[in-house]
Amino acid sequence: MVLVLWSGRVNTCPAHGGICSVKGTFCLLEAKALPEMVKLLQGEVHATAYEAIQTLSTLVEKESPCRGAHVLHESGAVVPILEVLNWGSESLKVEALEVLEKVFMLTEMVDRYGSTARMGLVRLTGRSIHEEGHLHRKAAKVLLLIERHSRSSNSFVTGVGG
Repeated sequence: MVLVLWSGRVNTCPAHGGICSVKGTFCLLEAKALPEMVKLLQGEVHATAYEAIQTLSTLVEKESPCRGAHVLHESGAVVPILEVLNWGSESLKVEALEVLEKVFMLTEMVDRYGSTARMGLVRLTGRSIHEEGHLHRKAAKVLLLIERHSRSSNSFVTGVGG
């Protein structure tokens, strides 16, 4: 009997942590499509941006957002997602907030993008976290995440984190 030991390292997906493929798992990273998705967001076309954000959201798992958040950061996708909050339709903004909610579960991402995100989020909440509407509630939820994870004591929203 011959025993063969394989000590080669299996490359795992930086976003999903598993073995991904284009055909088997439809992985965006394996397809090398991430840069194109980011470009679609920057085009400020609602229909394509909506599809791009939904696709990017598959990289960030709510139960374990760390890997996907880092992938979005490294690909330069976080800022274009934040910019959607300035120009997108209500449904597009909600999709962007869904992704940002997962990204801002990490203190590191709050430290990098929190100050940029606060202004747009405060504008979306209408300066009242109790205002009705799904968009307002979602924006307030993301703003609360930022406040909770923020290392800075300077906040645009006094009393929200506390």
